[in-house]
This record gives sequence, structure tokens and C-alpha cells, in this order.
Amino acid sequence: MLEILVLLIYLAAMFAIGFYFKGKIQNTEDYYLSSRSLPLPVVTLTFAASFIGAALTMGQAGLAYNEGLMAVTLNITAILALFIFSFLSPRIREVGAKYNVSSIPDLFYKRFGKTTSLVAAVLVLWTLVAVVGSQMVASSTILELICKPWGVSYEVAVFISVIIVVVYTMMSGLYGVAYTDVVQGLLLILFIGIMLPILCLNSAGGLGNLRATLPANYFSFKPNMMIIGFMFVDLLYFLSAPPYWQRALAAKSSGIAKKGITRAAVIILFYALMVSLIGMSAAVIFPNIPAGYSSEEALIPLMVRATFHPLVSALVISAIMAVLMSTIDSYLINAAQTVITDIYAVVKKDVTDEEQLRMAKWVVVILGFGAAIFALYFRQILTAIYFAFTFFASALSIPTLATLLWRKATKAGVLSGIFTGFVSSIVWSNVLGNPFDLHQAIPAGILCGIVTVGVSLYTYNPETAAPYFEVDLRNSGEHAS
Repeated sequence: MLEILVLLIYLAAMFAIGFYFKGKIQNTEDYYLSSRSLPLPVVTLTFAASFIGAALTMGQAGLAYNEGLMAVTLNITAILALFIFSFLSPRIREVGAKYNVSSIPDLFYKRFGKTTSLVAAVLVLWTLVAVVGSQMVASSTILELICKPWGVSYEVAVFISVIIVVVYTMMSGLYGVAYTDVVQGLLLILFIGIMLPILCLNSAGGLGNLRATLPANYFSFKPNMMIIGFMFVDLLYFLSAPPYWQRALAAKSSGIAKKGITRAAVIILFYALMVSLIGMSAAVIFPNIPAGYSSEEALIPLMVRATFHPLVSALVISAIMAVLMSTIDSYLINAAQTVITDIYAVVKKDVTDEEQLRMAKWVVVILGFGAAIFALYFRQILTAIYFAFTFFASALSIPTLATLLWRKATKAGVLSGIFTGFVSSIVWSNVLGNPFDLHQAIPAGILCGIVTVGVSLYTYNPETAAPYFEVDLRNSGEHAS
């Protein structure tokens, strides 16, 4: 009962923030990009909170339970990608401000036109909705555990999760999402990143007992083929993930975008290490998963419920919900933008800003329930998330970077790269069966890059080339505090 009470207080606070910022929404730029006004602390925490989702919490703990510190290797390329992205973010922000670019598909539209933009938008939308669904897998698992005494099934928990997050996202757009992320980010750092690892290590007998009890391979950093595949997906995906571009575009200045993302990357690395310690501690405390818990991905609620005071359990479970909500709302608002601005408004010309804003709020509702259907079919969190990431990493990441950074990129090169990455990913996994246990994103991403560059060089003509985004980055470090 205490868990439900604390969770209700947390949810009431999220709704209050959403209601407060509802009055700031006057147009689509307010709704999607917070009027390009987010300050440094908000950029830092909204970026960290949107990154730290089910995979980096429940999935990471479950992987560390089985593999030990090797789970941290899963985060190496993601963190590397974020640091690289921090250097790209000033250009993203300045291109957005100068050319009125509001999203990745809009970037393609402003440079290469309608066809390329719509192809990109479809792939972006698929990724965003699938990620929302994967986060709902985790949030529904938590709600099912909390409400089990009242006979709440996983399926019912899925739809409760949808209703909760849809309401405050629909009300206030990125303003509400970003500022609720500040609260959620602080909760997850304090309770899951600091408090819980200390309590779990203490219950497991300290680091010395972990070393004495767990097998030697738990302290090895040699990744297996599965983790190498996930690492490659992370490297490509997090260089061009739509919600992180949205935050760079929404920052108050290019300097704030760069500094905020760098600080967020440090928070994320610390969090990954701490969650891995939770999973390893669980391997000592619970060498076998108790009955009633479907997988090791439910370890964190299991640990707190079975080992600690009910108040600690209530705080940690609320923090887990904060983790999940902060990612769901980020991807949901981005998905609504993709449907309305990047697909509907491109296909149907002369759509007013007022009409787009009104429709976007209802699209949030529709997409939320669409993601719930995804959650009913995928129960394993890491599987669901990397399923969502794979096609984006294989087909869209390199063409996106080429569009932003490379003067000689052409429409033919970008479209050929997208098509090659998408098709080769399907063929490698579904037709060839992943030869050599090599994740499909590796060959598909490499082929996508080769084709994008090769076709662009072959078709580039300086006299008829698509316009390049010219921006001045000499003062990109200004106003970063």
C-alpha cells in the first residue's frame, strides 16, 4: 500500500507540472521545441533522463546479474557516441535556428525535398513508437508487481501506463516533458544511482564478498558477440537518435546544447556502473530468481521488496517509474511531431500551425495506444529495445549525418544508403540467419555507409547540388551557463 501511495504522489506531481506548462503552448514550436529556450540544467537532466530508460535500468541490471561487469561494455559505444554528439550539437542547434529545422525528417526536407523526408519520417516513426512500446513493457511489469494483490494483470498494467503518460504529454508537449524530466532525473540519480547500489552492496557483503562469491568472468570486460552487436547499434543510433536531436534543437544556445549533453553523458556513465553493481549484488543475494518473477530484468523491484524497508521499496519503485516515464514521454512527443509535421503537413500542403497543434495532441493518444499493442507482443526489455533501434541504426544514422555534415551528399546517395541499409538488415537476419552470430546492424550499417558515400560521389555535381547548411559556429560556446 505504501508503494501505491508514494507512486500516486509522484504521478500527481508529474500531472501538476504538465498542467502548469500547458499555458505556455501557443504554437507547434512551443509544443515540440519549448520555443528553443531550454536552459543548461534542464538540457542536462532531460537528456540524461530520456536516455536512462528500461534498457539502462532493468535490462542493465539483468545483464549484470548474468554477465557481471561485462554489462558495462554495452554502454561504452553509447557513451562514446554521446560525447561525439556533444560536438555535433552546436551545428545541429544553429542549423535548426537558421533554417527553421525542427527534426531529422525536416533536415532531409530542407536539403533534399519531399521524397527523402517522407522515407526518413517513416523509419523515424517506426523507431519512436517501438521504443515507447519497449518502455511500456518495463513500466507495465512494475505496475503488475505493485498491483498484483488486486489482481491487476500485465495487459491491464500496459493500458494504465499508457493513460498515465499520455495525459501529461498531451497537455504540455516538450515543455512538460523536459521539466518533468528534471524531477525524474533527480529521482533516478538519487534513489537508483546512489542509494540503491549502496544498500545492495551492503546486503551482499561489500565488494570483497562479490569478488569472493562470483565467478572470475564476472569481473572481465571481454564482450561476447551479442554485446558487440548491441555496441555497434548503440554507436550508430545515439549519434542520430531523434529525441536527442530534438533536445539539441530546443536548447537556448549552441553552447548550452554542447555542455548539457557532455554533462548528461557523465551522469549516464556513472548510472550504468551503479546499476551494474546492483545486478551483481543480486547475483550474490539471489543466486536463483524466485518464483513469481518472470526474468532477471525484474531484479530491482525484487531486491527492494525482499531486502529493504517498505519506504525504500516505495521510493525506488517510484524512481523506476520515473526512469520509464521520462523515456516514454520523450519518444512520444517526438513521434507526434513526426506524424503531423514530417508526414501529414508535408503530404497535405497549407496545414495551419493551429491545426497541426490540435491534431498533435490527439496523435499522442493514438500513438500511445499503438505502442501499448507493441508492449503486448514483446515481453523481454532488451530484445524489444534493440529491435526498435536496429533498423534506424542500419538504415538512417549514416545518411542523417551525411545530410548534416557533408557538402557532397546527394539525394540519390542518401536514398540509396537508406534502402541498402534497410534491405541488407532484413536479409542478413531473416534470410541468412545472422552468419557468424554477427548482428545485422554491423553489415547493414557498413553497406549503408559505403553506398551513401559511393553514390553521392558518383552523382555529385557542384552546379546542381542540393543547398548545404552554412552556419557560423565561431561563437557556439557562448551563453553556456
